[in-house]
Amino acid sequence: MIGVLSIIAEFETDLRAERQAEGIKSALERGVRFGAKWKMTKKQVEEAVSLQQIGEMTNQQIADSFGIGRSTLLRYLSNYKKSLSSSDIYC
Repeated sequence: MIGVLSIIAEFETDLRAERQAEGIKSALERGVRFGAKWKMTKKQVEEAVSLQQIGEMTNQQIADSFGIGRSTLLRYLSNYKKSLSSSDIYC
C-alpha cells in the first residue's frame, strides 16, 4: 500500500515539474522578467556614472542619494561599464 502511494506521489511530482517548466517557458516567451525588481533605472545609472566621474561625491554619498546600498551601486556601475552597448545593464 505504501509503495502504491509513493508511486502516485512521484507521478504527481513529475506532473507538477512539467507544468512548472511549461509555465516558465510561456512566461519567458511573453517577456516576463523573473527576480527582484531593479533598484535603478538606466537614466539613474547614467546619472550615478556622471556623479562618480565628477568626483565630488563618494560612492557612499551617491548610493545614499539614490536610496540604495554602496555595494548595489558599485554592481550597477560595474555592469554599466561592462555593457555600454547592451540595453540590459541591470543585475
